[in-house]
Amino acid sequence: MKSFKHVFTLAMTAALLGAFAFSATPAQAKGKTGLSPVQIQSVINKNKGQIKNCAKSKNSKKLKGRMMLAFKIRANGKVASASVAPMSKKFKGTDVGKCVARAVKGMTFPKAQKATTVSVFPVDIKP
Repeated sequence: MKSFKHVFTLAMTAALLGAFAFSATPAQAKGKTGLSPVQIQSVINKNKGQIKNCAKSKNSKKLKGRMMLAFKIRANGKVASASVAPMSKKFKGTDVGKCVARAVKGMTFPKAQKATTVSVFPVDIKP
């Protein structure tokens, strides 16, 4: 088990709400360390409108495809950082990429015993 970070891989469908894949230890699954994938998905579901709005109204280049996000959630539930992951070069530095990262940065997650790092969070962008 990692000492202060827990890495999850979450995936969303084109509707931004579908099934997700993750890797978690039994302690993580019971919520005894960082946030569980279910807790993260719940917050994303509550804020899906913000992400959809970015894809439709903050997308001057009409980019589409899969954008990978990376973000870190502090133990207090606040998002410490959110950005377009390096493998999503076409979205890096774009208005839609910045908008989605800002939306995630503004989300509040449940408190946890330790910080949680989401290393890959695919979001399908359709203008």
